[in-house]
Amino acid sequence: MLDLLVGAIIFLLVLLSINTFWVGELNSLDDNIETNEMKLIAFNAIEILLTTQGNPDNWIYLPEAMVNEIGLVKMSRVVEEDNLVAFQNMSYDGAREKLKIRHYDFFFEFDGVDDVNAGLPPVGDADKVVIYRKASYKGVSADVKFTLYNLR
Repeated sequence: MLDLLVGAIIFLLVLLSINTFWVGELNSLDDNIETNEMKLIAFNAIEILLTTQGNPDNWIYLPEAMVNEIGLVKMSRVVEEDNLVAFQNMSYDGAREKLKIRHYDFFFEFDGVDDVNAGLPPVGDADKVVIYRKASYKGVSADVKFTLYNLR
């Protein structure tokens, strides 16, 4: 009888250990899936900004409601000043919608001849993904940093 009790306790301890390990692995997998989704969304957003004129291509002169996509260039990675200023002056929610970043938040930093920021910098504890790119602006190389984040 004592052997049966000891065996049952050992079995339950092993079962509990396996369950704890499995739950930890599932949580880790969920974190990896969200991080990969954030990387993909951030990559797409920065690539659209730096490789397209936007849609329609005269979006900087239109009301936000008529803009489908934001683009900062006339030629790939050659940033236009008017587009950059229009993006900076766009409402945060409007920019989020046009960048198609879903429920995430963003902060765009442009370090060139003119330094320009758009979006909101992350404050507090946040899961974030940062994408760096180079662009040309007024004939000079510029550093572009796009941060996509989700506050916890």
